[in-house]
Amino acid sequence: MINEGHEVASHSYCHTKFSTGDYERSKKALEAITGVGVVGYRSPRMAGADSEGLARAGYKYDSPTNLCRWPGKSENFKAEIGGSKGRRRR
Repeated sequence: MINEGHEVASHSYCHTKFSTGDYERSKKALEAITGVGVVGYRSPRMAGADSEGLARAGYKYDSPTNLCRWPGKSENFKAEIGGSKGRRRR
């Protein structure tokens, strides 16, 4: 998968129960399994993520939602952690 140009990103350590330690725990587990750095994060169920927590864990971007319409959910662009790239549309 990686050799074909795909990126490995985190979707949290546990999909149903979240704790702030999951950002780092998930990143470390994926890096140990794949042998590549993980820089992207996407929360389960399109929930928001703590950008400061993601930055502390070493993520470079947060991909909060799909770029498609889901009833009742906002549309967002990939947002750089700590930067001004990416913007939210509602």
